[in-house]
Amino acid sequence: MNAAARRAVAAVAGQDTATLLELLEAHHVHTHGNVSPETIRKYRLGARTWLEYAANQAVKVLHP
Repeated sequence: MNAAARRAVAAVAGQDTATLLELLEAHHVHTHGNVSPETIRKYRLGARTWLEYAANQAVKVLHP
């Protein structure tokens, strides 16, 4: 498991949404290159919404 994956697992365990969003953005920029601020905003909104839902419904984020 690489460093980013370990950080993601730790962030999930600690319900650290800020770190998860940071990792999501870094991954998206790394895989897709330059990304518009609007795209990043929408990805962050979607991820926050899903993470909030997962927390409220006891969904396992790593194994949904």
